[in-house]
Amino acid sequence: MPPLNLSIGEDQALRSNLRLLQQQAKVKIPGIDVPAVVDLPELNAPTGQVGNASAIYNAGDQSNVPIPPTSKIGRAVVRAALQFRGIPYVWGGEDPNTGFDCSGLMQYVFNKYGVDIPRVTYDQFRAGTPVPTRAMRPGDLVFFHMGQQGPGHVGMFIGNGKFIQAPQTGDVVKISDLDMSHVVGIRRFG
Repeated sequence: MPPLNLSIGEDQALRSNLRLLQQQAKVKIPGIDVPAVVDLPELNAPTGQVGNASAIYNAGDQSNVPIPPTSKIGRAVVRAALQFRGIPYVWGGEDPNTGFDCSGLMQYVFNKYGVDIPRVTYDQFRAGTPVPTRAMRPGDLVFFHMGQQGPGHVGMFIGNGKFIQAPQTGDVVKISDLDMSHVVGIRRFG
């Protein structure tokens, strides 16, 4: 569904309706036997400007994965992670004073907002809520390099085809282009 261009009044009415739908356990749609899943987007249009909104309908067929609600702290963890750009990569690193490895960075920024996530990449992959590619939002973790125990690398989607990562020894925490052909999974926390 393409974004809707709404006036502030329409934006507020839609936001109110989406909140009501989100509070319901199931949304019944006449003639359809499966519940619809409504993903409440963040609709923050400054006063006098037009906001964008979208709703995603899941018809429940085998190819669709249920979409978890957008993380309430997604944007906050992105902002937190961006503060650490330039911090050196250190294998096993989990603190800005000594450096970060990929999973240490993710654990650190989520812990700042009271969300405990496992320490290592493959455990983070197992613990998070799976998210289909079409529903990926800023703050979702993206995983790469599938091995015997699970993925070997993790970064955080920040939007606009970019992600932040602590890539490897000799490098620093940085923003990179996200090549979805290398992503082996997406997980949501918070």
